Amino acid sequence: MKKIKYSFGAHLAMLVMCLCLVAACKTDPKTTEDKKESSTKTGAATIVTDEDLKVTIQIRSEPKRLNPVLTTTSTALQLLAHLFPTLLNFSPEDLSVQPVLVKSLPKVVQLTEGPYAGGVSYSYEIHEEAVWDNGSPVTGHDYVLGMKILFNPLVKADAYRGVMNFVKAVEIDPTNPKKFVVYSDQTYIMGEAYSGFFMYPAYAYDPQGLMKDIPLTDLTNPEKAAALAKSNANLKTFADAFNSPEYGRELANITSCGAYKLIEWIPNQRLVLQKKENWWGDKLVKDYPMLTAIPKELVYEVIRDGNSAMTQLKSGALDIALTSTNDYLALQENEAAKKNLNFYKPESMSYVYIALNAKKPKLKDKKVRQAIAHAIDRDEIIEVLKSGLARTITGPIPSQFDYYNKSLKPIPYNVEKAKSLLAAAGWKDTNGNGIVDKQMDGELVELTIEFAIPTSKASEQLAILVKETAKRAGINIEIKVKETSVYLADRRRREFEMMPLQARPDPGLYDPYQLWHSKSDTPSGGNFVGFRNTEADKLIEEIRVTLDKKKRDALYLQLQEIIYDEQPAVFLYSGQTCIVANQRLNLKTSIFKPGYFEQYSTVK
Repeated sequence: MKKIKYSFGAHLAMLVMCLCLVAACKTDPKTTEDKKESSTKTGAATIVTDEDLKVTIQIRSEPKRLNPVLTTTSTALQLLAHLFPTLLNFSPEDLSVQPVLVKSLPKVVQLTEGPYAGGVSYSYEIHEEAVWDNGSPVTGHDYVLGMKILFNPLVKADAYRGVMNFVKAVEIDPTNPKKFVVYSDQTYIMGEAYSGFFMYPAYAYDPQGLMKDIPLTDLTNPEKAAALAKSNANLKTFADAFNSPEYGRELANITSCGAYKLIEWIPNQRLVLQKKENWWGDKLVKDYPMLTAIPKELVYEVIRDGNSAMTQLKSGALDIALTSTNDYLALQENEAAKKNLNFYKPESMSYVYIALNAKKPKLKDKKVRQAIAHAIDRDEIIEVLKSGLARTITGPIPSQFDYYNKSLKPIPYNVEKAKSLLAAAGWKDTNGNGIVDKQMDGELVELTIEFAIPTSKASEQLAILVKETAKRAGINIEIKVKETSVYLADRRRREFEMMPLQARPDPGLYDPYQLWHSKSDTPSGGNFVGFRNTEADKLIEEIRVTLDKKKRDALYLQLQEIIYDEQPAVFLYSGQTCIVANQRLNLKTSIFKPGYFEQYSTVK
């Protein structure tokens, strides 16, 4: 079995991309003809119909650029979803992979011979109707260019290369360029979903044909790619141009086959996307709902201040906004606001946990970690921090997944159980000061644990709650507030005992390697807690290459049991996304970030 290479930065970037791209809805969207029939007038006043609809959306920061392989920010990917559709994406109904730019899910074949034996092939066919903005057809050659761009080592796409390194070659059907096969030399559970990557039109992104004669197979070979980076002038010339702002911020150079085009970008103010006339995807929407694009314009207003967003929501100047829990509840209590606004709170796939660094002497014993878990009142935390808009969790796998282990129950707040576990680990209050202690290396050591937090009100509230409840079990929590840069650096170096973290799993199959495999306990890996368990490592490795669902699900259940028992982290809660929208809209919401899908909006 070939080893899957992986990087934490790549995982996060792909995770964000998968959560932010276009998703489907059960509701059948109106066709262009349906919308034309619904356009009416009452006297001199025109009733806005779906085809005339302009939706204004709050974003808290503008994207640095709009070029898919060069960005990992959620805001950029939210907009790019409307500009650069991918071959496949995830359904918000059941989290299954669904076709977007292609006629069907790929034909998946496990390879037993040839240069990629032990790997998998994925066969695709792009819609006949799919065309680029200049009217030329979307073909497999455009997919190949996308892969060449990704694997060009001089292109600043490190975040995605780590995820996509299973792709080794692409073969285009000589009789039909819309048909092609992607070859992998690895078996990987996310291979199908991730193979449906971004595509680029050569006429816009490689007009000089600089990448044309460079074989993709040379670029997917790390050694050959490194040599080319030093010797091939075309590779560098292309990368220099592609990495420049020209292909990420200039309107004329942001072009693709999506439903919308960028028509305005006023820095730090707004970005405006306008639906293309006679967009090819409208013809296919009934059979391929993930191509749905209803509003005429999507206007993204950069509004960083929550109070400003609330004011504009109430006035009708803003249609959709993500709010804090407090702002959400305040608007719900405002009589004037309730007349014009709708309130949504879909569950989020992200979760909050407290990392317990098992490399630190006081936290090596799992009984101590279990005791800390029992000494934290999750219900109180949810009530205080989230006003009840969250639910307790038992581990890293979201409950929305059908392989979530339902037999595991949230660890209850139980001071006596915490004390009992501490005593079993040798920690008792021998000097009567209320803090348990223990002889370590010939010295009496009290169980004082540093809780490192970033500078934020929510983190400080969390830390205070943890400190108060843990003290009742004889655990002394010392709160250490750190600047964000220091906090992140300490996390990377594992220079902490406890710290709050947030994770957002992929909507597809859960790959536990980066957070829970012992080989990810590195500065570039995501195993921040130093979790090392031989049995867990074996399960994780097997999960990643097991395509049989029944077998894979059984492995997932076993892994969750081990993590639950070891308590490498205190799993706190999974929250709800607070969304406020104008009542004139039928807004589609989902567990996917950002929690709503503006392209599905219709007029009530």
